[in-house]
Amino acid sequence: HLEALKRFGRWTDVLAAPPFPPELPVATAYRHYVRGVALSALGRLEEAKAELAALHKALPAIPRDAAWGSNTAAAVMAVAPLALAGEIAYRQRSLPTAVSSLQEAVALEDALKYDEPPPWTVPSRHALGAVLVGARRYAEAEAAYREDLRRYPENGWALQGLAKALEGQKKSAQAAEVKARLQKARARAEAKI
Repeated sequence: HLEALKRFGRWTDVLAAPPFPPELPVATAYRHYVRGVALSALGRLEEAKAELAALHKALPAIPRDAAWGSNTAAAVMAVAPLALAGEIAYRQRSLPTAVSSLQEAVALEDALKYDEPPPWTVPSRHALGAVLVGARRYAEAEAAYREDLRRYPENGWALQGLAKALEGQKKSAQAAEVKARLQKARARAEAKI
C-alpha cells in the first residue's frame, strides 16, 4: 500500500499512514524509507534525514532469516537507505552524491534474486535516470532508462524519462518515437505519471 502511494506521489497519504507495531520490523523499516522519500519530495529535508536515521536504526531489527519472496528481507531493504540518501542528496543539489548513492542502490537491486513481482517494486534506475536528467547528464540517463526498459519492457516511467534524456541530447526523432511508445503504454492508464 505505501509503495503504491509513493509511486504516484501521494505524499500526504504516505505521511498520514500510521506506524506499524514493533513486531513488524520489515514494515517499520520500509515505512521510514517511504516517509523519507515523501518528506524529501516535499522539501522537508531535515525531517527526511530524520527518517533516514530512523531507517538505519530499524534495519538491524530485521531478522536475518526473514524472507521477502526469494530474497532475504535484509537484502531487499539494503536498497532503501541508499535510495533515500540519493533522493535527499538530489534535493540538496548534491548531484554527485545523489548519483553515487543511486548507482549503489541499483547495484544492490540488480544483485537480488529474480522474483515475480520484483522484490524492489519501483526500479531504482527511475530515480537515477531522473537525477541524471536533472544534472544534464543525458547520455547516462539514456543508458539507465534503456537498461530499465530491457528489464521491464514499455514501462511508462522509463519511457517518459528516456524521452527527456533524448530531448536533452537533441535526438528529436528518437524522442518522438519514444513518446509514441509512451502514448501507447499509457493509453488505458487511469493515473498520470
